[in-house]
Formats: sequence, C-alpha cells, structure tokens
Amino acid sequence: MLPNSKVARVIDNLTASTGGTQVFGSCDRLEYDFASFDVYITQAAATTVPQSIHIGHADVTTLTSAVDITGFASTDITMPVMVVGDQFHKFNVDCRALDRYLFVEYIPGASITAGANVNLFRADEEPITAAGVGAGLLVSGPS
Repeated sequence: MLPNSKVARVIDNLTASTGGTQVFGSCDRLEYDFASFDVYITQAAATTVPQSIHIGHADVTTLTSAVDITGFASTDITMPVMVVGDQFHKFNVDCRALDRYLFVEYIPGASITAGANVNLFRADEEPITAAGVGAGLLVSGPS
C-alpha cells in the first residue's frame, strides 16, 4: 500500500523581522484528510524563541477568515528555546473536520530565515502522476 501523499511548499525561505507578523501562507487540502507541516528556522541564535507559531483553517484563501485549530493555537503551544543552526517544528493535523484551506502563521522573536512545507495524506483517490503529488518526479516501488 502506498501512503497516498502529496507535498506542497507553504512558503519558501523568508527572512522574518523581530516582532513582525510573518504569514507563511496557505495550502489547499481538498480531498486530503491529514496534514503534516514542517516549519523550519535557520541561522537562529541560541536564545531566540519564536513568539508564536499557529495553524488555522478556513473555507476561503484569506488569512483574516482563518480560525485557529484547537491544540494548534499560539496559546496551546509552548515553543522551545532555539538552537544555533537549523531547527524543525512538526505539526500533525487530522483534517477530517476542518475547512478546505490550512494556514501557518509565525511571529518571530528575532530576525531569522524560516519556511514551511506540508505533506498531505489520506487522499480520496491516489494521485498517480508526479504533478498529482506536487513533485517533479514520482518513483514508487516495489509493487
């Protein structure tokens, strides 16, 4: 059984300024029931703590319409102290009861470079082409 997944870049390496709101963006999870977000932060000082990361959902693509997902709001998450170099934060979201679009918003505690990817799982139908899984190349096997 193949995992029936699709990858999408939510945002590509952005430099976030101290205390500013950095919206990572949204993804369309149409026909997918599970999302796994990887938020990465690089070139951070050891004392840098992100002010908040939270994940929301909405039926439209505008962030102002998004509602925080229970358990994924900034008040639900205690962010760890950042280490020097790369650090990843993973958020696994059961989407069955959520709206179509998912949003990641990050408010930095210092100037850093950050980004996010999402892997969508449990599709209604298996995507069998590279384009269908959001990739330039698709290799599966053994069958």
